Amino acid sequence: MLENFLAAPGWSFQRVVRIGIASYFVSVVLGLVEGPTVAFLFGPFISKIAAHLIGNAVLAGLSICILMGWYRSAATVVLALLLFVASYLQLS
Repeated sequence: MLENFLAAPGWSFQRVVRIGIASYFVSVVLGLVEGPTVAFLFGPFISKIAAHLIGNAVLAGLSICILMGWYRSAATVVLALLLFVASYLQLS
């Protein structure tokens, strides 16, 4: 059954992977799962609450861009860089 679903016109493995990645980051934003936060990037400049709000908005916006296919390559690179730098700052 899954083979028929994936072989349907308009469906590809790339789209399924894109949906999986975007849904993970959206669930991180909603607090359903624990994951990386980009609030560490904005923390030195604004308050903690505003940093979390802006960080979650950026993460959700980039995830939705990837999910919908808008500027997919650019959104993926920016998301990867944000998460890499935020993870580095969180560890140090």
